[in-house]
Amino acid sequence: MYKKRFKGKMSSEYNLIALAAPQYTDCEKEIGEILKKYFHGQRSNRFEILEIGCGSGFTSEIILKADRRIHLTAVDNEPKMIGQAKRKLAKYAKAKRVKIFRADALDFVKRLKSGNFDAFASALTIHNFNFKYRRKFLLEVYRSLKPGGLFINMDRYAHDDPKVFKEWLEWQIGMYKKVFSELGEDELIEQWVKHEAYDSRPDVIMKMKPALSDMKKAGFKNSKFVYRKRTYSVLTASRAGGA
Repeated sequence: MYKKRFKGKMSSEYNLIALAAPQYTDCEKEIGEILKKYFHGQRSNRFEILEIGCGSGFTSEIILKADRRIHLTAVDNEPKMIGQAKRKLAKYAKAKRVKIFRADALDFVKRLKSGNFDAFASALTIHNFNFKYRRKFLLEVYRSLKPGGLFINMDRYAHDDPKVFKEWLEWQIGMYKKVFSELGEDELIEQWVKHEAYDSRPDVIMKMKPALSDMKKAGFKNSKFVYRKRTYSVLTASRAGGA
């Protein structure tokens, strides 16, 4: 079971992150654009997508809007986030295009059938896992995808150059302090700074080159970074066996 990292204010006010990290929205949009291109021209009348760490449902809606044939399985382990997602995605749930589950990420993917999903899409979740958990998780995601299935992850991939990483981290912390202070949300400053400290731990930090290596070890092919804005990146890959 992976511990929850979004409690209290961070959970209820999670969408404020877009103000303190303006690059967040642009990177999120890339997920939708990639999915549009990937499914365009494909003749199937239904595509199954797995999203781990759906949070408030912001990314989920981008995924669902990318193609009307998409059906989404969305997962999170935080009750407040699940509540927000259910409200935001109510019309999609009514149309039976999304199912939302509260569960631990690794526990959930372990129970999935092999080769069941056309794509995996996630945002700002995998970087929260420690090395051991993350590697097990990637193996299970790979197994859950159909041959040739698409993997998309928008996340906090740390720059391999320590100097650049330090500069970008200091910039991000400065943004938390500036934006949340102006909003009178000092509690959020403290929580997000602690979150950054955890993300930077030696057993957690997700650097770019090691991340690509982990993808290869899990079996993925064509792993590459297709978009980057400061501390946020979008990585795509595919399960072997496709055309």
